Amino acid sequence: MKYITLILLLIPIITQAEWKNKTGTIRDTESMKSLGDFGVKMLLTPSDKLFRKKWQSTKITPKVETTDTITQNATIAAVLLFHGCSPKKDGNCDVVSRFLLVNPDGSTTPAGGGPVWAEKPMSDGIIQLGKASLFLQFSDSDPLGEYKIVTQIQDRVSGKNLKLSSSFNVIK
Repeated sequence: MKYITLILLLIPIITQAEWKNKTGTIRDTESMKSLGDFGVKMLLTPSDKLFRKKWQSTKITPKVETTDTITQNATIAAVLLFHGCSPKKDGNCDVVSRFLLVNPDGSTTPAGGGPVWAEKPMSDGIIQLGKASLFLQFSDSDPLGEYKIVTQIQDRVSGKNLKLSSSFNVIK
């Protein structure tokens, strides 16, 4: 498991059409993409509840735990950080997600979804923790190996769609 200080590695200053940090532009990756001023980052963490608690407990950039490996009977959660949603006439955004789990044998399992954000957009340059997340736990009977979480995020107001993915391993 790793700890990441978001301000240095993941949550840079936002400008039009890209993610930036103190050293310049950060290119899109499989787990972090942007389209115009709309951007989303998916992080995998062992505890959605602890991640949200740390995120909401400070006004400065929190130190959060991420992972790409779990053992059987442990948990993993995919959380979504975003910026730049477009508001409707009532001033609120309408951003939704759908999750899909790709199993080690390549088969897929729909994994749910829901609203990422249905409130007023954050000020420019502010990253928001989305409300939707995916929580998984693997039992002793689940196959070991590499899994992938794929999420499709849609800003229903602007019509912008982003597809992200992040892989993790389940070990004994």
